[in-house]
Amino acid sequence: MEQRAAVATRPADGALRAEFAELLAARSEQEAEQQYLEGLEKCPRSARLRASYARFLVVYRQQDEKALDQYEVGSQLADPQEDPQAFAELLAQYGTLVTRSHGRGRSALARAEKQFVRAAEDTPSAQSQQRLAAFLRFDKKDYRAAEAAYQEALQLDPEFPAALCGYATLLDTVRGLHDQAEDMYQQAAPSGECLAAYATFLRRVRQDFVKMADLVTSEAGSEDTKLQAPEWDNARIWHRFNAEGALGHGIAECARVGVDAVRILACVLLYLAKFVGAAWR
Repeated sequence: MEQRAAVATRPADGALRAEFAELLAARSEQEAEQQYLEGLEKCPRSARLRASYARFLVVYRQQDEKALDQYEVGSQLADPQEDPQAFAELLAQYGTLVTRSHGRGRSALARAEKQFVRAAEDTPSAQSQQRLAAFLRFDKKDYRAAEAAYQEALQLDPEFPAALCGYATLLDTVRGLHDQAEDMYQQAAPSGECLAAYATFLRRVRQDFVKMADLVTSEAGSEDTKLQAPEWDNARIWHRFNAEGALGHGIAECARVGVDAVRILACVLLYLAKFVGAAWR
């Protein structure tokens, strides 16, 4: 009732219309769509409302082609300067839906790329450049162009976590520049971004099981859903053994921590990583 009253007071407010329609969608798709259509008649240039309606068509109606038409209209009518963030979001959703609906053929990639490039040019930001980089890397497989886009994103905002993570994984897995990749993983770590990728890097490249276990069991790591997968259970086991001092008497102590073979192996690996490695250094 409050939303309806607010819309009646400001019928040409695209953002308010979008919020109201999104609220209605959970109860009545028909009523929500009516609200979208009425809103677009009042404010056809609203990027926020247009993108919300297109997303509604995809999620609730499964009408991808109709949604693509809405994105196209929005890309032509909306003013990038009126709400740069909403306009960039509209174009990003447009490009993503193109590849999802039409695949990664040449024409589909060209159509999608046009949206990401335009967002980066008309609404320059680290986020727009990072989205372009992700498209170039994962959809177009143009790693050189993706790297340039990541670099541009970090010039605009050197601390932007998504760009740091994306560029770090590219340097790590594609270019093999592990030292540079680790610097970026470390810069991004305080934000809580890409901790799973960093932990995988520590295990796969550095073979630093102790540091990996510390990262997995850190406060930030405990909030990362990707680090709650079963594959990281051993890291938590390693950390607990170390914290409890179960490794203080060498590998023989590992045989007494339990009969579970996985736990014993975890104990042995951590012992080797921490104590034998320290002896060699």
